[in-house]
Amino acid sequence: MVKAVAFFKRRGGMAVEDFQAYWGTRHPEVVTRLPGVRRYVQSHTRLGAYRKGEPVYDGIAEVWFDDTAAMHALRDTPEMAAVQADEARFIDRATMGLIITDEHVIKDEPLLPGAAKGIGFVRRKPGMAVEAFQRHWRDVHGPLGAALPTMRRYVQSHTRRSAYDRGREPAWDGVAITWFDNAAALRAATATPEWRRAQADDPNFIAPGPVPFIITTEHVIVGAGGGTMSPEVCHAHLPHREGRRAIHRGARRSRPLCLCALVRHLGEFSRAACRRPRGLRGRADRL
Repeated sequence: MVKAVAFFKRRGGMAVEDFQAYWGTRHPEVVTRLPGVRRYVQSHTRLGAYRKGEPVYDGIAEVWFDDTAAMHALRDTPEMAAVQADEARFIDRATMGLIITDEHVIKDEPLLPGAAKGIGFVRRKPGMAVEAFQRHWRDVHGPLGAALPTMRRYVQSHTRRSAYDRGREPAWDGVAITWFDNAAALRAATATPEWRRAQADDPNFIAPGPVPFIITTEHVIVGAGGGTMSPEVCHAHLPHREGRRAIHRGARRSRPLCLCALVRHLGEFSRAACRRPRGLRGRADRL
């Protein structure tokens, strides 16, 4: 199985609450019509992050397929055209980027509802071969990160080797994803000896400088164990009045409108340009 990871900012002038409401309750109507999606997860940047300025991304979409052939089969289909047209309603498509990844689960413990999900965007250190970077990250750094006592889950998503064909450079060499019970547990991890040991390994494979990082809340739209996002959950996380109106509209439908939120993530997949973001902000968290 392969995973597409899409990252993006909201359309200019759009309130964060409106963006999250549309993404979570309206866009899925077109995304869920896409064939071949095995799992679909949205991660919305937490509203508290905006008190310190604009985060590097307003969220990410993760979409799993059986293989890359299933992804490519979506090209030039009416369903994908509908997704792309809807993206312009809430996403600044100039900020959109995507990497196709292989997923490595380093640590996997049960998660509490509403767990804090940290997402770090990683680049290898200059001059390091992709193969060496991925091997060190997985086999050396992975166990160091997994040793953090308050971490529940840890997944590395490595950009596929094909992204580097013919001298190309992807937007990111990978994404590090970590889950903690809450933001306080994440902060507590940074004060442990295990954190310091993992941090000391960073220069061995990661590019110098801060790693862009966002703290999110995860919504599993399609996939085993995730079910669908209920109108009640949507209401709790998307309090803006437009989000409420959308939820009430969805409640009158034959199936929850939030189910469609899954597919919209695939819309982010539709723009697979390799792009490095401008104006990076974020905390340095490199697990």
